[in-house]
Amino acid sequence: MYKALLVDDELLVRTNLKLMLDWRQHGFALCGEAANGAEALEIVERENPDLVVSDLRMPVMDGLQLSDELARRFPRCRMVMLSNYDDFDYVKGTLRNGAVDYLLKHRLNPEELGATLFRVKDVLDARPWQAGGERPDANQFLALRTRFIAQLIAGFHYSPEEFEHHVQTLNLKLDPRHLVPVILSIDNYRARQSRATLKATELERFSILNIVEEILGELGNGAVCHIGGDRFAILISFPGLRSESAVDRSVGDAISRIAGCLRTFLNLSASFSIGPSCPTPTHIPQGYAQAEKQLQDRFHLGKSVVLRSASFVKDSGSFAGLEIETEKSMTSCLRTRDSAGLFAVLDDLFARIKAAALSMNGCQLLFNDLLSLLHRAFREIRSDLSMLYADAVPPHERLAAFETLEEVKGWFHSLFARYFDLARADENGSYSDYTVQAIRYIRSHLSDNISLTQVADRIGISGAYLSTLFKNEVNIGFAEYLSDARLDRAKSYLEDGREDLKDIAALCGFNSTSYFFKTFKKKTGMTPSEFARGPRSS
Repeated sequence: MYKALLVDDELLVRTNLKLMLDWRQHGFALCGEAANGAEALEIVERENPDLVVSDLRMPVMDGLQLSDELARRFPRCRMVMLSNYDDFDYVKGTLRNGAVDYLLKHRLNPEELGATLFRVKDVLDARPWQAGGERPDANQFLALRTRFIAQLIAGFHYSPEEFEHHVQTLNLKLDPRHLVPVILSIDNYRARQSRATLKATELERFSILNIVEEILGELGNGAVCHIGGDRFAILISFPGLRSESAVDRSVGDAISRIAGCLRTFLNLSASFSIGPSCPTPTHIPQGYAQAEKQLQDRFHLGKSVVLRSASFVKDSGSFAGLEIETEKSMTSCLRTRDSAGLFAVLDDLFARIKAAALSMNGCQLLFNDLLSLLHRAFREIRSDLSMLYADAVPPHERLAAFETLEEVKGWFHSLFARYFDLARADENGSYSDYTVQAIRYIRSHLSDNISLTQVADRIGISGAYLSTLFKNEVNIGFAEYLSDARLDRAKSYLEDGREDLKDIAALCGFNSTSYFFKTFKKKTGMTPSEFARGPRSS
């Protein structure tokens, strides 16, 4: 049984790690926890753990400093790093110091943690051989190969003699000349993980590695390792080829064979990103970083793609959130229940996003604007936003899980379709045609100084008859319905972060800011400012 130490400045994170899985079933006994690197070193001196799981950003002594100290004073201790940043370069310093792996906090789950502990145990099991004991078995070789390739990618410096020694010792068919880094990324990875057991995940990972290793073995010039999650790093060397076009063709042939085998034998779709040819191992980190950057283009291009430099025209900077005219068109379509018009605007918007190759940050900003627009419109027909969604996953988490622009587009299509279904059900279910017309007019003119008589005249009936319809069908009076509709829109503006209360009052049709305050507090029990700060119950 190996000993493990948890290090993070957040108690909640440490507690979550402890309770996430049964550490003993994975071969580890927790021997302590610390809030920073300095505290961790004191425990390491006393307990001599085999593994330290540590956050990167901490006060007093951060994770990188801790890895420096462990590498210098306790070289047999292994580390797994926790990070909030989806950036491989950020952890390369800890990998240079011998860290086995890193985990992203926002993606951390029992399956990922369990798989990482499995890899760490392989590395720890191989230590007697490193000290002169017996040679490791196949699984231990895999762990050592993974570490060697990961360190090459992270920029760990090896002299030509050291490189050759590791290649021969680990039975790798890899030449230091003209190395091409390739990233293999499994499509639909998160969706597959949500349905798979840990055992199935490990079996799939080994199967992928076996297929890639067999093909590279036939070519006699490559190596592969699992970097984490959906990512596999492939290094292919071409010492005998000087032409870039010849190298590109050879890499393309290898990728085509790998993709075909994954599809045939494992029913897996994969995307590939090819980095530039690296004349020496020291150029691998830059080449791999370029491949990582290129892989972001998969969001626009879709799945099962092969990405090279200049695969896609980069962001032209033509978007800065949802354009005013687009927002006005969509809002008008929502209020008039023009679903065909709405979807035409939405399709055009996503076509322009793809054509502009909008950056991920730009896409996030625009998608947030779309959600805000939809939420405002929905609050005009229902107060409970959860009715809009098919499950309890927060919409921003759902957005972050999508891999391609087409998936996001399909999701927004389903949300707007749900809006129209619920809106029409409300209007066509128990309401008469006159009541439906009145509600539509009210929702479309909330900022105007409208009255019962004005709305009745608009739809061609008397004010008294409209008042009776509201009491009998909507179960509240016209004035109360109008006030509630205005308050619902005000809540939407407040939730979206709009701060000017005078503007909100005017946009929602209140005659004065003081009357807005009075009405809002009477209905919700809090002032608009208090509501904006949350928490909210309605």
